[in-house]
Amino acid sequence: MNIIAYGFTLLVSLLLPLFICIYLIIRSKSYFKPILVGVLTFLIFQVFTRIYILQVILPTQVWYILFTYDYPILYAFLLSLTAGLFEEIGRYIMMKYILRKMDIKKALAFGLGHGGIEAILFVGIALVLTNPMLIDSQQLLMSGLERFSAIIFHLGFSVLVYQMIFKSKKFNLLYAISLHTLVNFVSVVLMMNGVNMWIIEGVLFFFAIIMIIFIKSQWREA
Repeated sequence: MNIIAYGFTLLVSLLLPLFICIYLIIRSKSYFKPILVGVLTFLIFQVFTRIYILQVILPTQVWYILFTYDYPILYAFLLSLTAGLFEEIGRYIMMKYILRKMDIKKALAFGLGHGGIEAILFVGIALVLTNPMLIDSQQLLMSGLERFSAIIFHLGFSVLVYQMIFKSKKFNLLYAISLHTLVNFVSVVLMMNGVNMWIIEGVLFFFAIIMIIFIKSQWREA
């Protein structure tokens, strides 16, 4: 069971994102730039900015430490909101000022770069360095399912932001920020209240299915 769970999660969090990115670039070099910019967006606005502030700068402040203990729900909301703000505004900036010309296929390539590098950094690399027999099989499966849902969300958010910039849908950035915040906040609050992790991942997977339906509908209209 561990080997199957390990293989599934490794596929979702490392092999599949890399394979699809390589396939797209081989198929057309025009995909290279949006994939690369998607990767850079996550690194710049999440890893080197938001995560650095949250894990290095703020923990040195007494008020911040007290706030996390005294107002856990509000803290969870602010964490979720900052994730939405940093990543979606980062998407907006990079698409508008670096990519400039895009279609929905390039937007999805951007989302794949963004979500793919997140999966690789947060799960894929750790799996490669860990003995699969030392990890609980259920935890492995949940990690793989969570990464699958997260990548789908990044594809959908990228389409929303692309539509705002290139299709004049002026509220889409707000929608992307709100949905990103909502998905993160719901999962954190459910976790804080001791809800079974399979139920949480099921909820996220349900939202991911809705996002796939949205992406397909926009693909047809493109």
